[in-house]
Amino acid sequence: MYKYLNATKALTLAITLALVPGACTTTETGTGPTIVTITGAIEQTNRPRFEPFHDAFFNFHSIQFETAYAFSADDLAAFDQHEVTAKYPNWNDEVTARGPLVSDLLTHVGATGSTVSVKAFDGYTVEFDRETLVRSDAILAIQSDGTPLPTGGRGPTWLVFAPGTIDGRTAEDDRDLVWGIFHIGVE
Repeated sequence: MYKYLNATKALTLAITLALVPGACTTTETGTGPTIVTITGAIEQTNRPRFEPFHDAFFNFHSIQFETAYAFSADDLAAFDQHEVTAKYPNWNDEVTARGPLVSDLLTHVGATGSTVSVKAFDGYTVEFDRETLVRSDAILAIQSDGTPLPTGGRGPTWLVFAPGTIDGRTAEDDRDLVWGIFHIGVE
């Protein structure tokens, strides 16, 4: 399932929130601002439930939650790092992406749901069967070719898996490689 939001509105809000002091939640470990949050059917949390004023970007996307786990770039870098080298037909070059396995993140938060949705800043959302995503050895990339993923590029996080590893998707289909991810929902 694919959903879109007016990209100009989403980008404007994202830039505004990034520039307003205090607009970004920091992780409980204090290792920097949150770059991705997992919500929903999870057993471990490290941040308060949704609050419309303080969670303005979630509110903008109509995302509400009781349970959530916030990750900073340092938090994600502390997990075992894995690489996926991929080239899709519409890419100029082969890319080596690096980051933690999505399965490790889901285990860390005690995910209990069977569906995982991945949402980008612009509202683009892809839903996966959790087991299919885990079997694919998908990573939540924080680097590409040895360089941190920038916001405005494919970062700060990018869902990457090798071509042909997701059931029902062809090796030429890269539409599920969501980039600019800020939210992962578990249901």
